[in-house]
Amino acid sequence: ENLAADLAIDLSREIAKEQETLRELQSRAEEIFKGSSSLDFDEQQLLKLRYLYCMNWEEVSGYMYMTNRGVRKMHSRALQKIFHAHEKCSS
Repeated sequence: ENLAADLAIDLSREIAKEQETLRELQSRAEEIFKGSSSLDFDEQQLLKLRYLYCMNWEEVSGYMYMTNRGVRKMHSRALQKIFHAHEKCSS
């Protein structure tokens, strides 16, 4: 009985730590998306849906009222903008 309770408490603590780590990572990712001034609103929205809300391509395209191909093209452009901006900062 005590063993089960102790295990449940330990698991609960581990889950809480993992949730906090996830929140921190999501916050950092959102800062990157917002901080990249080259990204427009739709590109920021797409990246949030894909990476923060873990939507698949079909879900993202439906949410944004775009074709799957259009969403993937926008995604590619957005990543290029982020990487290009990062290269400028690193130089």
